[in-house]
Amino acid sequence: MIGKRRIKRHQPIKRKKTIFQYPVFWLTLAFVLLGSGLFYLICFASIVQIKNIRVEKEVIAISPGIDLISNQTIQNINTLIEEEITKKIFSQEIKSILLVNNQKITKEITDQFPEISQIDIEKKYSQGVINFYLSRKRGLALWCQEMNCFLLDKLGIIFSQPSEIDQKLFRITRPNDQEELILGTTIIDVQKLTQILDIFSTINKTEDLKLIIKSFEIESNEKLNIITDENWRIYLNPKENVDWQLTKLEASLKEIPLENRKNLEYIELRFNNFAPYKYR
Repeated sequence: MIGKRRIKRHQPIKRKKTIFQYPVFWLTLAFVLLGSGLFYLICFASIVQIKNIRVEKEVIAISPGIDLISNQTIQNINTLIEEEITKKIFSQEIKSILLVNNQKITKEITDQFPEISQIDIEKKYSQGVINFYLSRKRGLALWCQEMNCFLLDKLGIIFSQPSEIDQKLFRITRPNDQEELILGTTIIDVQKLTQILDIFSTINKTEDLKLIIKSFEIESNEKLNIITDENWRIYLNPKENVDWQLTKLEASLKEIPLENRKNLEYIELRFNNFAPYKYR
């Protein structure tokens, strides 16, 4: 008996797909091309390159504590901005307006130039222009250490050497203070400074007192000395009720003839309900 012959059937050969047949390849390629295009547009396209940088200072009326930003400062700030906006990619220098970091530039300027209080940045994308508008801090008083004085802002920060007109501001000192004075640092607590400014304002507004304050001495936390233009002192405790102490000052000055004030040594406001005074 002849056995049955097995017939071999050939299986069809499966051909491997090429990379071009996978959708993920085309998606990846599309993302790469799109990303490259965006990268070129953001960094290198001529339409986003900065063509002009303008640094302008505000127009102000000069008065004690308020001065113009110097031309040298403007020049230095312009140099800083140029360095910050110039990037180097693939050995090529670019100045893309889309890569300008407003916050970083603002911080760099205020850190290096503590006299600057505000920076407004305006970008004109269609023209390739970026404008910087600078405002100067206002000095409210002079912080002095012997004969060395600096303008003091509302946050208690010393920020600039005073000009001649700034000498009209009242002074704040801390006797025997040897702390190094560095521009841009906080030299007095905001709360304490605010209290001194309030005292100065109250005395100035009270016409009956007829007082001109020359300076404040922070002798301790419990003793604040007010020095008048006639070089006599008012001793006050900033930890106690200041309004009551100033009320006592007003009552005490009514007892002293105006022509005799120049002979005063001090008026003491810190204790009890009285304001004793002493002549030299």
